[in-house]
Amino acid sequence: MKFLRLTVAPGLTFHGIDDTGKERLEEDEGGEFAVKLIALARIQSVSEQYVLVNGPAGRLYYWRYREPFEAVQQALQDEGALVMVVQD
Repeated sequence: MKFLRLTVAPGLTFHGIDDTGKERLEEDEGGEFAVKLIALARIQSVSEQYVLVNGPAGRLYYWRYREPFEAVQQALQDEGALVMVVQD
């Protein structure tokens, strides 16, 4: 199993969809940053602000991270987890 080392803090937690079809999101922007080794298989997407990972009970976690986006992109590419980078 391959891992990505990131310095992350809580951002948003997706708890699913309510009875009206609205997303149930919980904000948690005040948490402390911590170094985590995240299994690549858990990562759903990476943006310039968040890494989206699968959690227990069908939850999705949007974690904020400190590293530069380009460094994360390069690490994923080095491990063969990034297929192609399209430049503007």
